[in-house]
Amino acid sequence: MEETRPLSSVYNENNVWWLSLLHQLGANRRQFPPRRQIVAERSWPAETVVIARGWAFSATRDVRGKRRIVKFHIPGDLVLNMGLSGSRHNRSLEAISATTIYRFESQAFLDMCFEDKELYLNLLNSINVDRRQLDILITQLKTNRAELRLASFFLELFRRLKSARLVEENGADCPIKLNQIANNIGLSDAYVGKVLAGLHRSELLEFRDGRLNVLQELELEKLCMSDL
Repeated sequence: MEETRPLSSVYNENNVWWLSLLHQLGANRRQFPPRRQIVAERSWPAETVVIARGWAFSATRDVRGKRRIVKFHIPGDLVLNMGLSGSRHNRSLEAISATTIYRFESQAFLDMCFEDKELYLNLLNSINVDRRQLDILITQLKTNRAELRLASFFLELFRRLKSARLVEENGADCPIKLNQIANNIGLSDAYVGKVLAGLHRSELLEFRDGRLNVLQELELEKLCMSDL
């Protein structure tokens, strides 16, 4: 097992430091099958969740009552109960794949953060990731170019996966469904499929069979910046 302290907020099940921290916090470990709610709407406790294994998403309700996916959570993510979606009482957390989580009291975690500089910086990093995700979501909704929305989505996700050391040979497992992506970026399922086919033809990325491969990361970034 690794004994070093983490360089980011990403949980690592082989890291002794993280395992010790979870023990100190009295974290509860739970497993969920795919498509099972981890936290239901209006029942979010004053707890923080660590995604140890698997993928999940956070969702909230818009003004019309429609459920909207606001963030996809990859293995290692901290899911804060004061996250990007605003009021935690309107949030839900759902497993995409078979998911293992740890839950612990947020206040105990915050108390430890204020006593430990590195842990405090990790907490800030998680909050900043939420804020960047919100900024990207707003940018995606502002542009009328569906290609840019989808390209920005995949580029941001790919770089998060790289930071979590989940990318090998420019690819990573990605169990997200097409309709979930469409919900997140505000387009129809059919239109997302059409635009995705165009990105495939441009040889910028491939997304099929639960796997994401970014073939030309710099060119994908240039596309994302072309509307700024």
